[in-house]
This record gives sequence, C-alpha cells and structure tokens, in this order.
Amino acid sequence: MLTFPELKKLILADAGNGTVKLAIDRGIQKAGVLSQGLEELDRIDDAVTRLGEALEDLQEALDDLRETFGGASQ
Repeated sequence: MLTFPELKKLILADAGNGTVKLAIDRGIQKAGVLSQGLEELDRIDDAVTRLGEALEDLQEALDDLRETFGGASQ
C-alpha cells in the first residue's frame, strides 16, 4: 500500500498519463461507496439494537400488567 506522499509522487511523475488518475478516482469512488455502505449498516445495527431494547421494555410492561391483573390476560 502506498503512503500519501508516495502516491502523490507517482501521480506527479505520471501526470501525462490519465490511467493512474482514473484508477485513483475509481478507487476513491469505491472507498466512498464502501464508507457509505458501512455507515448505513451502522445505522441499521443501531435501529435493530433500539428495536430489541424496545421489545424488552414492552415485554417488561406486559409482564407487569399480567402480574397486576393476576395473570388472567394470557
């Protein structure tokens, strides 16, 4: 993997050839898409976690109601 200074030297040395720039642009685009995908997965994971917590809260509330009414509502 090239460090940024090495990559910059490569780009400057090959300034007449658009292939390197095109490859770098495509790599940056792919990295951006992957980054967006990972961010979306994080949002989905957070939503699922919150839904799980809400389900636990609802289960507790239901258990409390059952206890309050003597378990007759099963």
